[in-house]
Amino acid sequence: DRLGLVALRGVVDYINNQLDNRWAIFCDSKAALQCLLSALRLGFCEQLVSEIRKMHHPMIAKGHNVVFQWLPGHCGISGNNLAHLADEAARKAHDGANLVSVPLSRTDDAAQH
Repeated sequence: DRLGLVALRGVVDYINNQLDNRWAIFCDSKAALQCLLSALRLGFCEQLVSEIRKMHHPMIAKGHNVVFQWLPGHCGISGNNLAHLADEAARKAHDGANLVSVPLSRTDDAAQH
């Protein structure tokens, strides 16, 4: 899903600007994570996926160890506060004036009509 990919791009961009470290990126969008798996797959959000993959390679070259992990959101797991924390972080992100342009491919545009 597009919002999941936009969030993943933001996280990868953030990590690229940090000192090398070990990272676990949790995402509740299984579709977004699956889009990143296939380098040759064209279609949904292909430009955004390509951008994330291009940002990922230098991150690994810098020495970052990154694991992407799907985390089912809002699934009623007892004691799971991660969904609440993610929602809170998303709300806070909207409070700032940080605007990020999101690439839109012809495929994406055609799918919206």
